[in-house]
Amino acid sequence: MRIPALKEVISRILCIGKLQRQSIISLTSLLILTLTGFISTMYFAHLLGAETLGGYKIFLAYLAVFSLLAEGGISAAMIKKISEGGDSASYYSSSVFLRAVLLTAVIAGIIIAKPAFIDLTSSGLYHLLILTVIAGGMYNIIISAVYGSGKVGISQISALLNETTRITTQVITVFSGFKSAGLAAGHIAGFIIGASFAFRYRTVRLARFGMEEIRSICTYAQWSFLSGAGTTVIAYADTILVGYFLTNYEVGIYGIALQFSAIATLAAAAMINALFPQVSYWHKEGEYGMIQNAVGKSLAYALIPAVPAVIGGIILGDNILYFLYGADFAKGTAALQIILPAQLFSIFFLTGIMCLNAFNRPKESFRITVSSAVLNVCLNLLLIPVFGINGSALAFLATMAFSATYCAGLLKDTISLKPEIPVMKDIITASALMAVFILALRGVSATDSWPVLFTVVISGALLYFAILYKKNRMLREDIQEILKKSGMIKN
Repeated sequence: MRIPALKEVISRILCIGKLQRQSIISLTSLLILTLTGFISTMYFAHLLGAETLGGYKIFLAYLAVFSLLAEGGISAAMIKKISEGGDSASYYSSSVFLRAVLLTAVIAGIIIAKPAFIDLTSSGLYHLLILTVIAGGMYNIIISAVYGSGKVGISQISALLNETTRITTQVITVFSGFKSAGLAAGHIAGFIIGASFAFRYRTVRLARFGMEEIRSICTYAQWSFLSGAGTTVIAYADTILVGYFLTNYEVGIYGIALQFSAIATLAAAAMINALFPQVSYWHKEGEYGMIQNAVGKSLAYALIPAVPAVIGGIILGDNILYFLYGADFAKGTAALQIILPAQLFSIFFLTGIMCLNAFNRPKESFRITVSSAVLNVCLNLLLIPVFGINGSALAFLATMAFSATYCAGLLKDTISLKPEIPVMKDIITASALMAVFILALRGVSATDSWPVLFTVVISGALLYFAILYKKNRMLREDIQEILKKSGMIKN
């Protein structure tokens, strides 16, 4: 069989529709990142243990907070303005200026507040935190300009280079004995490589700008920043509060359960990433029928892998955590079983936030995220002292359910956050049959070794997708269309 040359492969990919192509590139990138991320995390978990990983998770929480302050919602505003067309250069230039001012202020604040970072200073992570915030700021402004220009594929490749460089650097440095410092240093290397690649494909250039551009960016950015602050609180409040009430050991266990559960949102992340620039453009043109069709279809495709991942994770969660990460992390099984259903709600929440931002309604995004953040913090404060990490998982589940419902309510007069019903029926049927199959296999053969567990997981997944492919016409036609356009099968 003749192996296609690289140019031929690229040519075939370009024949696929824009949204399909960008979604495929985005999903492929995320799958590669997830696979390498899981493998590296398993390595770190076995080598470093829950205590060291817990300290690293706290470093990531600090990094998220200071990166948010240095970002100030400006990148989201720049993406929105560039995606609408018009004078992209002036908006890009004003955004670079504002980001430089914010980054300088944040770094100055970290230096002034150094005495407060006792744990970071003692572990040697303080200076790495400063360098990571700087490198992350440079990376973010460059990749945002590329993404806003509609080059979703390039931005995804840049993100892929960022993450693979980070993981590779972390593996090397941890193996060399640098422990949590090596994990932190990986982020710096990843940001530098990712930014270097994206910079080559940047089409907008620096130009003169005035107060009009600055005011326009700041008007959008203030609500985007506040919305981002709420999202950051939702993402990291549980980690910080688990660390406050419990220990780094529990933080490590909870962090692994949360990280593993994110596998259910991979397809959703790819769809959202590909959709935003196009939905923003359709909104400007008033093409709400196109938006509704794209959102309904993207939700259906996001749930195709998510629903079986959640069901399989609930059934096999104890074995998965034990064999992949170690005996200590199997203690997070109950938390994982609570978090997994929450990720289904998060798919609708993230899709709703994307739509609100694309519709130029950042104020409403803020209302959702700040309400969700307050609810999340309050529930964590109430539940962690009583139920430990399971309490934090319950807080996450309640927060995601509330957020998804709130998003759907705000968008109901414009579009419906509803996947295509025929697809959902087929997903539920295939998932139910897969669940029965897995439970039967687990009943006749104990999943007490990783080869048996792997066989059960793969068999269940193959059965699910075979049933779904046979039952669902839309899925069959879309797959056949992609294969035809790419030249993999003949018309």
